[in-house]
Amino acid sequence: MKSPKEGELTPHNNYIKNRNIKKLKADNANGFDKLLKKQNKGFVRDIYLLTDFPGAGKTFEILKFINNHPEKRIILLSESHEILSEFEEGITREYSHWRGFSELCKEKNYKRIQEKTGINPSFFCKLCNKTNCPYKNQFKDKKNLVLAPLSYLYTGRIKEFKPDIIFVEENSFSSKIVKKPDYKIINRQLDIFEKNYKHYKYLPREFKNLSFEEDMMELYIDYHKAIMSTIQDYFAQKIKNSEKPSVPFREMLKILKQTPDEIATYFRYCRRYGKQEAFSVPLQFYLFDLAFEQRTNILISDATVNNELLDELSGRYYHEHNKERLINFEEIQLNNGRKKKIDSKIIRIYPEKNPDAWYPLQSLGNTITLDLIAKDIREIARINNLKRVCIITFQTRIINLKLRLENEFEVEFMHFGNLRSSNKFMNEKIGFIVGTYSVNKEDILEEYKTTFPFYKDNNEEPKRAEKSKRFVFNNESIDSLRKTKEDDEMYQAINRFRPLLKPTTIYIYGEVPDRIYDLIEVEKISREELRRRLRSERIKKGLKNNKIDYKKELDEIFKKRTEIAFQKIVELLKQKYGIGEVKLKRELNEEIRKSDEYEIETKVKKVGRPSSFVKRR
Repeated sequence: MKSPKEGELTPHNNYIKNRNIKKLKADNANGFDKLLKKQNKGFVRDIYLLTDFPGAGKTFEILKFINNHPEKRIILLSESHEILSEFEEGITREYSHWRGFSELCKEKNYKRIQEKTGINPSFFCKLCNKTNCPYKNQFKDKKNLVLAPLSYLYTGRIKEFKPDIIFVEENSFSSKIVKKPDYKIINRQLDIFEKNYKHYKYLPREFKNLSFEEDMMELYIDYHKAIMSTIQDYFAQKIKNSEKPSVPFREMLKILKQTPDEIATYFRYCRRYGKQEAFSVPLQFYLFDLAFEQRTNILISDATVNNELLDELSGRYYHEHNKERLINFEEIQLNNGRKKKIDSKIIRIYPEKNPDAWYPLQSLGNTITLDLIAKDIREIARINNLKRVCIITFQTRIINLKLRLENEFEVEFMHFGNLRSSNKFMNEKIGFIVGTYSVNKEDILEEYKTTFPFYKDNNEEPKRAEKSKRFVFNNESIDSLRKTKEDDEMYQAINRFRPLLKPTTIYIYGEVPDRIYDLIEVEKISREELRRRLRSERIKKGLKNNKIDYKKELDEIFKKRTEIAFQKIVELLKQKYGIGEVKLKRELNEEIRKSDEYEIETKVKKVGRPSSFVKRR
């Protein structure tokens, strides 16, 4: 297979980029109606980028446009059905909500194979003889408005709908990966194709004797649809005639682990870029296809859209499709954004001796670190009289923090990786973010190589930054992708509390994205300085130090027990009150010795130190 020759033009050195993305203002009275009504010369519509900060009114403007234009054929796409369900509450016109194949299909075998292989659901629909299928019936609905997850871009359903406008809510950078094919699968598929394709004898001679990989590649590129259709007919007949339905399904699972379409896509990229283990087809390419082929207007609503990354993706797209005319990217800024400075504040907290600490996932596995953070949160919540404590952190650290706080407060959590479009914490005046989101360095490198297959660089090994000790890449483009993913997640975390719309204080144990410094006041303080401030605040408000009623706590603990380890009681009270262990042991020991009801008994073991137990007298 051919690789680009030395000196040959590739996207890496010949991008067609839209560096000067037009910035437009949407009329506050009419939203962006006028912009979307504008007709462009030529064959290509605009792709609009709605990039205001979270909470600026992007969703409101989209809903207003949808409700005011019932004559328009509109599709609203988002990452999940949960986000689409929130949109449903604001829609006043008739609509259809396209659900997933796994949710609506009643055939368990089809669902299982589709989940394992990712085959287009239409393949199974043609095998199924059911007339009253809820999955197929939802596409027969003739309503002009459709709500659907982004995964529908990978099917032909959106093209069949022929929308005038597509709204994409929170367009994340995601891709469909096509991997190097297994030649055992190819041989099985071609065997079925040879025996069952009725026009096989008319194929060119080189396709009948596939001794060369080049010929196999060309066959799949030219005939992948015919191969898929033949395999479909083969299994339809086999399922119909089989006494045991499980037999053809097992065979189907083996033969279609990689579909002819995926194999053809892989070979197509090999022919253009040369061999490698995998390539990715960015989700944005399917949007570009709609803009070019169906002249559809597209509006991407995303506060963290990366213009440079979009430039690089469009450059690869133009190169692969030999497009001469560019898509017009236009960035819209709503006039109903922030007009006056909001009195919000971010307080970044760090250990006394390490101002550059960024609290990665691994560091939060340390019990002492979590104890100190929980103690701070508890004290802040008490001083501010909070009954509900809202925290954003890593999913795997939620339970650790919950155990340390739930005895005193109602604790609500969100986690990194699942923040976009959520309004769960939008009314909170005080919030906490624990940890700094980071991506796996091997994953980001692999993602960049599959997304930009022309990339060739020897300086790809990540190194640690001098101060924060985070991994960074020598290659600016790769590091830009890493930084974009990490900063975007932290930006989303901060804006879940809506600090640009109302006065809010956010305490962060981690890094703050650079762009936040231009929007909100950020103060960096050590934990020692935080404790001094909290003591001062406690005195101002006339609050007394929380003294533990040890008798009450012991009575509560011993309701269902007659004996418990002294250290276990210390741990329970430490989690609840956040008091230092040395002080807690001393006070608890004194209280038990004074008590007439409880006593400490020391048990000597054969091996190890003696253990102290507390029991009722």
